[in-house]
Amino acid sequence: MVIKANKQALSDIPARYVKGVGPKRAELLGRLNLKTVEDLLYHFPRRYEDRNKFQPISKVKVGEYQTIRGEVLTMGIYRSAKAMTIFQLAIGDDTGVIYATRSRSIRYFG
Repeated sequence: MVIKANKQALSDIPARYVKGVGPKRAELLGRLNLKTVEDLLYHFPRRYEDRNKFQPISKVKVGEYQTIRGEVLTMGIYRSAKAMTIFQLAIGDDTGVIYATRSRSIRYFG
């Protein structure tokens, strides 16, 4: 069996030729200046989040990215005095309760 290798440089292959990247996705990637396969390979995330280490709610610190595990105690959507839609969620574990509030880009489940 003979395999022919294509020696085309990764910097010469447009990102749109990657499986799963169509014209619309290629346009979005282009806005991030990701135009070639090489650009995609060398685009690293801003930060790494280890989602395997869970923090008890009592140890969570304001302003830090942390992963928690708990039970959803309550959640709801309501409107503020200025007619803004607000989603609020309460999660609890054996060490405490934490509240999350989102006031923009709410998509309803269903």
